[in-house]
This record gives sequence, structure tokens and C-alpha cells, in this order.
Amino acid sequence: MEQSPRLSLSYLAPSQAQKHVTVNETFRRLDQLVQQTVLSRTTSAQPGSPADGDAYILPASPTGTDWAAYAQHSIAAWQDGAWVEIVPAEGWRAWIDDVDELHVYDGSAWAQIQGSAQTGAYDLNGEDLTLDADADSYIHAPADDEFSLVLGNVEKLNIDSAGAAEFKATGTNVVTFRSSFNPTTSAVGVTVNFMSEGASGANEILGRFNYWGKDSASVNELYAYFEIIMVDNTAGSEDASFALTTIAGGSRSRRFEVRQGLFMQGASGGDKGAGTINATAVYDDNTLLTCYVFDQALDGTADLEKWDRKIPDRIFQEGDSGLETERIEVRRHEPLRKFLSRIGAEHDPLTLDGYARHWKEKRHLTSMPNEEKYDPINAPMAAGEWIQRLVETAEIQAVLIEQLNERVKALETAGRGRGSI
Repeated sequence: MEQSPRLSLSYLAPSQAQKHVTVNETFRRLDQLVQQTVLSRTTSAQPGSPADGDAYILPASPTGTDWAAYAQHSIAAWQDGAWVEIVPAEGWRAWIDDVDELHVYDGSAWAQIQGSAQTGAYDLNGEDLTLDADADSYIHAPADDEFSLVLGNVEKLNIDSAGAAEFKATGTNVVTFRSSFNPTTSAVGVTVNFMSEGASGANEILGRFNYWGKDSASVNELYAYFEIIMVDNTAGSEDASFALTTIAGGSRSRRFEVRQGLFMQGASGGDKGAGTINATAVYDDNTLLTCYVFDQALDGTADLEKWDRKIPDRIFQEGDSGLETERIEVRRHEPLRKFLSRIGAEHDPLTLDGYARHWKEKRHLTSMPNEEKYDPINAPMAAGEWIQRLVETAEIQAVLIEQLNERVKALETAGRGRGSI
């Protein structure tokens, strides 16, 4: 045997001349392979001015006068003014200098050596901690006060120097918080607290996210309770919260509960104006003034421009917080336009005959929806629109009642003149 089986070190032969040549060649090979360090495993172009002892693990398709003939995964070492190719054997290890990683050759490729499990604190100090044999998955600390988790060469979690944490998902991926609990045994779940350091230095809960699951012992049904709470610590109580509750297959319907009032963003009248809901009332900007019926009855006309001015435009806030832009929806008094379109026509609502003709032929009142065409599921009317239509109906009927009253008084006067009353 002329060479050793593992490192291919040359043996001295009996009575060999120039023994120092063989010995020096062995020393050079040992110098490269023992405590082996290479500059990179990704450099593909043969360097023009290497230093003595420089070495590289070659990637696929290297280029250069010497490297082009070398195989992928081989070690190219610059020794005594020339490049030498060293073919690795399974189990060889090498420190990769440009990424500060320890790799091992498994017989077909170089792979980063997986870090061992560790408990307690671990100071990355700007280095990477590999999660598994995949070189594209690691924990990384780009600086002493930053932290990131990279899986498959894609950053999934980042905590910056200010302590802001960001979970990142791409495509159809979702971020999931999971709790290992069995809801069939007891009411258990997940609580996430949002904390802030108060003036006294103690942590204060500013908000809370709750998810609870429970199996009802009587009907063996699962329900979920999802809740977000904002907390007023100075008052020692919840300031506001909302919750969503549901039961799978049970009699209890899904419900959405809001405490301390609900403000619909973009409402034109403020938190107690049109488009908002609070604990005592519903404000609906479809509730439009209907006194135009009396304008038409008393003055013979209803001023469209005047009544349009009484209708508030809808203002919508669009965009992310702090970057909102306003979109304004200009509105007109459409109920008045529909009312005026019937004045003087065969179904004139301010004439007894026209009003009666309408409900007899169409089987619904002038201002109310057609039962046959009305779709409460796919095209329901807002509460405000119902109120507007009802008030308009009452005003029309008040005018018609007065017409009847005038007729009765005229008949009474005529009757007294003939002596019959």
C-alpha cells in the first residue's frame, strides 16, 4: 500500500531516494486536512491572486484554468504556487469561513452540522444557530439586539432592536397559535395578554385576546368563545371589548357582542350620529326628513334643492391607521324624487282616488315595498328606510284625512242650509 486509506498520505518506500519530497507532500496534505478551514463553499470563479494555504469547497460548474477540471464538492487548495484538487471522503469536516459554519461531507454533498439541543440562555452574538441539516433553516442574530428565524431561506419571525415582533407569512400560509388542550374535558383555551410597563415599573395589561373551547356535558356539543378586551387599569375594569360565540349544532345561535358601544368608522354624524350604534339607540342616515309631503300639499311644490341640502353626505375613511384618506359619497333625497314622480299621475298619492287606485291595483301602499318583489334576505331595507317610508305614509294619509274632513264639513254646511241637519 503506497497511501493511507483515509487521508491518502504517501508512505515512504524502502531505500527511497528524495525522501524529503514525500514527507513534505504528506505534511502539506495534513496541513490542509487537519483542523480544515476553507474560505467559502459558494465561490465558483478561480481566484486570480490566492494566498498560500487558501482553500475552497467547489460548487457546481467551477470556472478557471484549473478549477474547470475539478469536480463539485472537491477541495481546491493553493499550495506552493499551484492549485491542488483534494477529493473528500465521507465524514470529513470543514469550517466555512465566510459564513462561520461547520460542515460535514456525507459522501455526496457538504451539509451544515446540526446544533445540539440547548437549555437556558444562548448568546448568538451575531452568529447563526442551525435548526436542522438544511442549510437554509436557521436562527440568526444580525446584531446583538436583533433576532430572526429563517426557515427554508425565508424569514418567518423577526424581532428588531426596539422589541417589535413580526410574524411573516407568504402565499396561502397563515400564522397559527396552537394550544394542546382537550375541550371535551373542561373549559380551557388560550389567552394572550398585551402588556405595557406602567409608571411604577409594573406590567399592566392593556388588552387581552381569549379563545375558549368547551364541551357541554348535557348535549356533547363544542362551542368557541373568541374575545378581545381593552382594559382601563386606572378604573380597574374593562373599558371595551367584543366577543364572538358559537355552538356547533346547538340551539344557541352565533352572536356578536359589543360592550361599551360600537362606532362604525366613516359615519357622517360622529359616535352618536348617522351610521353609528350605541347601547341605547341606532342612528341610521337613511332616516330622511319627510315634511316635503306637506310642502307639496300646502304650496303646490317641494323644493328639491332645499331637501337635497338636508341630506348628509357619507364620509368613508380608507387606508391604514395614520394614512387614511377620505372618500365622500354625495347623496340626494331620492325618496322625495320618487314621491314627486307620482304627483299628477294616475296614482297621485295626494288625491283620494289616486291613492285608492294604487293600493287596489298594486296591493300595497304608495310608500311601502311591494310584497311580491321585496327580498328581505338578499336586499333588505335599513331600519331608517323603513321609518322614512312609514312617516311618509302617515303624512300622506294626514293630507287625505284633511281632504275627507273638508268634504264632510261641506256636506254638513249644505245640509244645514236645506234644513236636514
